[in-house]
Amino acid sequence: MSNPLLPRRYLGPSDPKKVPSNGYTSKVRVLDRYKVVGFISSGTYGRVYKAVGYNGQSGEFAIKK
Repeated sequence: MSNPLLPRRYLGPSDPKKVPSNGYTSKVRVLDRYKVVGFISSGTYGRVYKAVGYNGQSGEFAIKK
């Protein structure tokens, strides 16, 4: 029987091959998914670039570096 006052230990995902459901895939470079077409602005926290998507992604995107 476990003690409810002690924190539970994370044992990892039940299926290690399953991709997280939040849509995030690790180790994918931004420049592999988007083509930077222009510079928008810069500020305290970095620069923002205008980009278009590869692989059939429609629309324009703002990428912060």
